[in-house]
Amino acid sequence: MTEKIKQRVSRRAFLAGTAAGTAALAAGTVAMPGVLRAQPAAIKVGLVHPVTGFLQFNGTQCRWGAEAAIA
Repeated sequence: MTEKIKQRVSRRAFLAGTAAGTAALAAGTVAMPGVLRAQPAAIKVGLVHPVTGFLQFNGTQCRWGAEAAIA
């Protein structure tokens, strides 16, 4: 048969354990700051609009609007 072992954790032991875990997390963050500030990967955006012909005016406005939205 299996016996159940009841173990109580005191408030001081619990706080000491969580403080140690928080300290380890903070140490890891300080040890590798370059990873946290790394530049995100570039996002490619494709636009299809007319730039010649009788719809050139509308295509130019679409391009300007898209560039303004991206900026």
